[in-house]
Amino acid sequence: MDTKVATDRLRLTITLSDLAARKLTLWAKAHDKGRTTWARQIIESSIERNLELINKLVEECAEAKGMTVKELIQTWEEEDE
Repeated sequence: MDTKVATDRLRLTITLSDLAARKLTLWAKAHDKGRTTWARQIIESSIERNLELINKLVEECAEAKGMTVKELIQTWEEEDE
């Protein structure tokens, strides 16, 4: 599995319901953080917590497509360029 450390940052635009946005704001403020900072921490911790599952899913997708994991990752990265 690709374990290189990314040095670039990815900027995402997401849409939340009004309720979710309000709850995110309250959650962030309760931790003395801004919404963007708190949302980033939530996403990063979720990825770390699910890393084994993510790797397994990538392996299964590669196998289903008759590709190696490296080939699949390269294909997906090229699609996102």
